Amino acid sequence: MMKSDKALLLAGGMLMSLTLAPLRAAAQTIDCNLPLVFGTLLSCPGAGSVTVTPSNGRSTTGCVTAIPGAFSRGVCLVQSVSSSATGADMVQISAPASVVLNGPGGATMVIDQFNVGTDAGGVQYTVTAGGAATAPIGARLNIQSGQAAGSYSGSYTINANYQ
Repeated sequence: MMKSDKALLLAGGMLMSLTLAPLRAAAQTIDCNLPLVFGTLLSCPGAGSVTVTPSNGRSTTGCVTAIPGAFSRGVCLVQSVSSSATGADMVQISAPASVVLNGPGGATMVIDQFNVGTDAGGVQYTVTAGGAATAPIGARLNIQSGQAAGSYSGSYTINANYQ
């Protein structure tokens, strides 16, 4: 029997919760129904990372190999359900600085470098009265040296502040 120094990791399936902070009486909604999923990864004894971009690309660094298969950016839909005085609403969408994923036997991984809207970082969205805007979400998953094999999951909060 051959001994392998590789670990099979599955990271993602993250539940996105949300917070709305309306600054005026017009009603808006945000629905984050597509989770950020990093997919199945193969790690060796060294550290590395995998990044999923808002444009739905995936890349790895260090001692990590992405196994072909399902991965996805997260997606939130921001909608203005009533008209405002100007006919448009400015919306600032933000994600946390970092999030911890929990895995087998108390093992953890950290997600950071969230990007909302573009691969280069977050943006403000203009949502026309009665209209909608899609906010794609990407981030980087950090894999430690000797990361335990198994499934990892967690949740994070997306904030939408109407300007």
